[in-house]
Amino acid sequence: MRNEPASIGTVKIANEIILNIAGLAALEVDGVQEVLGFSPNAFTDKKPSALDYRGIKMELQDRSVFIDMILVLDKSVKIPEIAHQVQGAVTNQIEVMTGLHVEAVNITVSAMK
Repeated sequence: MRNEPASIGTVKIANEIILNIAGLAALEVDGVQEVLGFSPNAFTDKKPSALDYRGIKMELQDRSVFIDMILVLDKSVKIPEIAHQVQGAVTNQIEVMTGLHVEAVNITVSAMK
């Protein structure tokens, strides 16, 4: 969990929340079929600690986040373009929603359907 200073106390953000933000942001990009092992509906059905994040990993150093994602893309897309869009979407959503700085979003494309 991350401790964020606030004027009247602290705010803690669980790692699973950051992973969920990343997964949802990636799935919003046209051309992304899936994030390996991630289900956008699972978050509402389960506790965050019970979710499957094998396709998304994160490392936090100070206030900088490093994300690794494994994606399945549409077979008709240009991989570099979609990967760049995912990197931008994930970075934007994590930074806006958590106030943390995203240092890197590394993409591995494991399949195309």
